Amino acid sequence: MQIKKWLIFLACLSTLLVACQKAPVEVSKHPYTEEELVKAHLDESFTKFVNALDLDSTVVKQPEKFILENSSIATNWADRGAIIYRLKRHGRVVLLVRFYVMSGELSASLYGGIAIKGTIVPADLHVYDDDKDVAKLEYDRGLSCLVFRFPDGTGYALNSLLISEALIDFLIENVLSTE
Repeated sequence: MQIKKWLIFLACLSTLLVACQKAPVEVSKHPYTEEELVKAHLDESFTKFVNALDLDSTVVKQPEKFILENSSIATNWADRGAIIYRLKRHGRVVLLVRFYVMSGELSASLYGGIAIKGTIVPADLHVYDDDKDVAKLEYDRGLSCLVFRFPDGTGYALNSLLISEALIDFLIENVLSTE
């Protein structure tokens, strides 16, 4: 019985060794549709924004301190009653939001090339990636988060901003710790 097991093991091992010596088979690349390319680029742009925020464990542990230390608010009543919010990180503006009180319009620019423009009431916010209208920003009640909703009906949930390495480290250290 023991000899059979060794023979089967040796047969499997020799098969693996022969397979490892073969040249890898090239896998043909699937041609991406225009919609897939747009979504991939938007994901890259949003990732640049999230990375520019540099959400380390200090930010996760004290988000209100992060906001207070890195934000500024200004007004420009001559410009349709604009309220201007800036979030800076490491000396660069990563988020610039202008809300126009008189018209209910909103204009936001995120580091990485994303812009959001539209009205708050009724909610009609469009997402632009490198000046191209690519999606709408909507609140998804089922997911309980904001999503980029594409013309084909699919969406990109923005909860990736919340799921960061710093948050995971914080949860492991402070919530899931057994010490």
